[in-house]
Amino acid sequence: MSLHLSRVVAGVATAAVAGALLVGCSSGGSSDGGVTTISLWARDAQESFMPELVDGFNSTHDDIQVELTIISGGEFTQKFASATAGGNPPDVASMDLVLVPYYAQAGALLDLSDRVAGLDYWDDFDNAHIKTTEWDGKTIAVPFSAEASVLYYNKDLFRQAGLDPEDPPSTWDEMTAAAEKITALGNGNYGFYMSGNATGGNLFTVTPYMYAGGADLLTEGAGSANIDFDSEPATEALAFLRNMWESGYMPQDAKSDTGANFYATFATGTIGMQGGGAFGILDVIDKGTVDLGVTFLPGKNEGEKSSFAGGDDLIIPAGTKNPDAAWEFVKWATSVEAQEKYLADLGTTPTRLSVATGYYSDIDPRLATLAQALALGKTPVSPDVYPIFNNSGSPWNNLLQGAIFGSDSVENVATTQQEAAEKLITTGK
Repeated sequence: MSLHLSRVVAGVATAAVAGALLVGCSSGGSSDGGVTTISLWARDAQESFMPELVDGFNSTHDDIQVELTIISGGEFTQKFASATAGGNPPDVASMDLVLVPYYAQAGALLDLSDRVAGLDYWDDFDNAHIKTTEWDGKTIAVPFSAEASVLYYNKDLFRQAGLDPEDPPSTWDEMTAAAEKITALGNGNYGFYMSGNATGGNLFTVTPYMYAGGADLLTEGAGSANIDFDSEPATEALAFLRNMWESGYMPQDAKSDTGANFYATFATGTIGMQGGGAFGILDVIDKGTVDLGVTFLPGKNEGEKSSFAGGDDLIIPAGTKNPDAAWEFVKWATSVEAQEKYLADLGTTPTRLSVATGYYSDIDPRLATLAQALALGKTPVSPDVYPIFNNSGSPWNNLLQGAIFGSDSVENVATTQQEAAEKLITTGK
């Protein structure tokens, strides 16, 4: 085990959450009687479509068969690092795109540059995902599944508050005015909600308010070290959210919610507006409990809008025993046919923009907004994403807790957490 990979294993083990749901073999592949069997690992967030996708591949390929392992999100990082360091990784994996730079820096991912050069649809992927596939002059991943953040709003509450449900807010002032009127309805209704103590959830739904004004939070690609926590676009966004809290437009439990009620609270029909993504849109539509409106997460000024581009990339570990067979699966899984039938049809946003803006959007008009948001999306590209943004007690979480819900000034909190983030980048602690 290399020293670098030893550190990777130790680092992710600290952040990992125990428990994995395993389907199929654990790692490695085999060849028997002219049939190559490869192993595929995926997060449990993809359990809604990945088994059917694998079945689709296996039913159309005689010479290659895929065995799928579904792993809980918290366990994935530890398990993948351990398998890679031990020389027995899966042949291919669907990996949270923010983790890709972490393993690329460790030299754990196969260089796919020559293979990708043969794809005639590379420009059909959204720009944010493409940035996460590039490291040290190499292409080490292929965009696979996507997620984009948008603003949910409850049309029924807009109507009750005398607001036009077909004219959603497009600036922070308009959001604030709407939140005030909806909260004034009483009966447990509130204008706005966020899971205040959800690190990853707020990376998804809060950073777009900052992106919209021009803040850079490690989004400029490999090598970027810009953390604009103390920039004007970031502090203004934090002040906007603080006003939502201090004005009483959020319920009290928003401050401590770690994400357990991230979507459930909006689904009760008592919240006017909340950031969300594709995972909630189709569920709300199916349940019919909320007359859901979907619009962009706005910036301070008219015309400013942005999104967080989440999802997964497909990677082939450097230690795979079956790189050619793994690549055949990658190409098939990112084809238009697979992206339509096994992602879009099953409620997951495809990374192929032609599918997202066409076929996917036709499923429901509200998904058209999400597809457009994906094209606007940004994503941090850095091996430091987890310690800065996701870990408990991270500078990001301390920034939100202090600047939105705390008593110190937004500027003081931002300065302190800017210094903490910069220290993590330069010293690792």
